[in-house]
Amino acid sequence: VAIGGAAALPLLSVGWFRDAVGMLNKTKPNLKELLEAKRDYPLSDADTESLLELSYSLIVLGKEYAPVKAGAAALIVSAAAGVGEEALFRGTLQHEVAGIAGDPGGLLVGALVFGIAHGGVTPTYALQAAATGAYFGYLYQEFGHTILVPAICHTIYDATAFWVMHYQVSKSDEETQTDLLFQLKKALAERNRGS
Repeated sequence: VAIGGAAALPLLSVGWFRDAVGMLNKTKPNLKELLEAKRDYPLSDADTESLLELSYSLIVLGKEYAPVKAGAAALIVSAAAGVGEEALFRGTLQHEVAGIAGDPGGLLVGALVFGIAHGGVTPTYALQAAATGAYFGYLYQEFGHTILVPAICHTIYDATAFWVMHYQVSKSDEETQTDLLFQLKKALAERNRGS
């Protein structure tokens, strides 16, 4: 558990650093500013990805700040995703491909398929997921071809992200929360028209 937790630190650090730099450069607005700025313009893939993630938190956990409920839900959902996805992508796919094409081939195919599987959200998210999948694949190889370390790392990363999203959304006013769902509906409609 300690190794999996320690392995999650680089992923969490990258997210924190990205957000901190954005805030220092005034390029990362708060949720209300983001929604107001995007109201009259088409949304990028990254915007749509953010709206989907934040809306998920709002829909699942509600409007009010509930740290215990959010923590429990985050752990349950994240453990299911962490263990299930690592069993599929690392324990099965990467393992089988590595048996044919070696560890580098297994890592590459596992990461790419992981990214593609997450690409239904946005292309940007698919690339980020592929990079994260490569990291999980590295952990799988480095720690004896077992899913334990990448599954713990994956669970901690997802749970932390889910809890932080709940915090952001629940600390927004009701108008912003309603606007979030409206903007998501708009973004999905635009995306469906473009398909």
